[in-house]
Amino acid sequence: MQPCGKVKKNMIGREAIDGCRGYARSLSVGFMAVVSIVVRTKDRAVFLRRALASIALQNDPLVEVVVVNDGGSVAEVEAVVAGAREAGLAVNLVNHAISLGRGAAWNAGWRMAKGEWLAALDDDDTWAPDFLSSVRAEIDARGGGSGFGVATQSMEIRERAVNGRWEEVERIPFNPMLQTVRVRDLVLFNRFTNNAFVFHRAALAEVGGVKEHMDVLEDWDFNARFAVHFPIHVVARPLAHYHKRPPGGGGPWANSDLARHLAAADEMREAWLREDLKAGRWGLGSFAILTEIETNRGLRLFNRLAAWWHRVKRG
Repeated sequence: MQPCGKVKKNMIGREAIDGCRGYARSLSVGFMAVVSIVVRTKDRAVFLRRALASIALQNDPLVEVVVVNDGGSVAEVEAVVAGAREAGLAVNLVNHAISLGRGAAWNAGWRMAKGEWLAALDDDDTWAPDFLSSVRAEIDARGGGSGFGVATQSMEIRERAVNGRWEEVERIPFNPMLQTVRVRDLVLFNRFTNNAFVFHRAALAEVGGVKEHMDVLEDWDFNARFAVHFPIHVVARPLAHYHKRPPGGGGPWANSDLARHLAAADEMREAWLREDLKAGRWGLGSFAILTEIETNRGLRLFNRLAAWWHRVKRG
């Protein structure tokens, strides 16, 4: 992709659109749409700086960033944001006096966002430089519009602290089998990381925002509800980078733990089922129960076959 004339990288608004007009005319209408990226953060200035640098490296000039500081140090975040602005990145900042939670931070960012398409990039994650341009190409290939979302595969990047810096240890494909996204899969497990998804802002009118009472898995719940209303297309390349630190580190650097996620998944499915029962409908909760029954049936069959094979081997 060639640069858009004299347009400064990551400029946003009418200047960017006017500057790119001649170049964009040769592409489909999707290229003209601004993508708004919500970055949640709290007391992790080192990670926030890395995330914003990842956005600045995108091969895509029509972006805006909304940083939501959810109760963290205002001075630290403002310093990082000022540096990003000096580098040419269009950044808006929302400061919460106290932490309102992960879901509330996302919703606040989406309310402030002005772009036609929405994305999320948590402060500790990053993107490959061609993440946005690849997603935009998928949007263009489908004629633009607003009735769908696009997800990419993800790469898990394991990292550790070395002399006060975070260094990459290894890269492991997170979901290399992701080719399609189906509702019946999403009731079992989340198919993609939260930084892998881009969707049209009009979808919020049907799907609603993120459930603010959820401390974890709020993205999974949102993805499942989105898939009920709209298809999610896949770019089968690991362009979203999910960074993971060693467990047990604690503090602001830690990833959320597995036990917490498992408990939250049970609570989420129960909430889906209660909503279905109250509404007298078949929905996410109903399908979750059916898939759980089928999964348990398959496990019982596997265990019986394993026991039979063990007996055969023993003679």
